Amino acid sequence: WGGVFKKLQYYIRIFPDWVVYSFVFAYIAFAPIPNDILLAVLAVSGYHYRQLFLFILIGDVTMALILTYFTQ
Repeated sequence: WGGVFKKLQYYIRIFPDWVVYSFVFAYIAFAPIPNDILLAVLAVSGYHYRQLFLFILIGDVTMALILTYFTQ
């Protein structure tokens, strides 16, 4: 698994932070799959939870609003 994480870390570090933050928001807000895998990869890449907290929160709220809007 070490080689896989090193490759993912390399690919994540290629992009500027704003691209990573935008992807985190879009992934959490629009993908109906668990966030654990993405957050584990980002943690291994050196991103702290404090850096991502706002984007995770806004993404979760957006997902909840989308679900409630379309289930009415």
